[in-house]
Amino acid sequence: MMQAIDKRTGEDFGGELCPQAQRIVNALEDPNAPPVDEMDIQSARTGHALEAYDLPCSAASLQVEDRHIESQGRQVRIRTYTPKGEGNFPILAFAHGGCWTFCSLDSHDKLCRYYAEHAHCLVVSVDYALAPEQPFPQGLNDFYDTVIWCFEHGEELRGDATRVAVAGDSAGGNLAAAVAQRLQTHATFRLCQQILIYPICDASSEEGGSMDRYAQGYFFTRDILEWTSSL
Repeated sequence: MMQAIDKRTGEDFGGELCPQAQRIVNALEDPNAPPVDEMDIQSARTGHALEAYDLPCSAASLQVEDRHIESQGRQVRIRTYTPKGEGNFPILAFAHGGCWTFCSLDSHDKLCRYYAEHAHCLVVSVDYALAPEQPFPQGLNDFYDTVIWCFEHGEELRGDATRVAVAGDSAGGNLAAAVAQRLQTHATFRLCQQILIYPICDASSEEGGSMDRYAQGYFFTRDILEWTSSL
């Protein structure tokens, strides 16, 4: 696992968070609520929302719509965030985090609104299948199929199908990276960018590197990863 490096100095930042990031961690760690790894999966799903992000965005600046698309014989729910103004907008397909087991369109709604408004792009947030009820690779397939749908149908939403990017945080970053790899050999479609937000790039071991260094104190703990692995 990689250590966090200060781009200005090339040195390990030593685990110290900037004030803005520390505020988010403090807000997520509710002293009146049990840790995520002590909840049942349904409680974790309904009780987790990234309201700690202090992100300026105006509801009036976006058109937000829920819809369903077809993915390998099943329906996948997506939420689109379209800026006001003339299209066609760049398209950002977004996969939420949550250890592949919890979080939702709602938990990351504010984050997607922020991206759509401030990057002036069409955001397509994906309600991909969650484990353990729907194990790997269903969630990955849902996200991949949605990205293909963005290429094929993006212009119907005033999107620019020649400028499709993927993004995700944590487990969603893992899905975004995996889809980018899959598309490397696609005969037709090419991504213009991938945005990986603290992605899980290697979950093959729960020891060593950043697994040990940042096991506690940053909300996403090793205990949470072990808990999701045991579901």
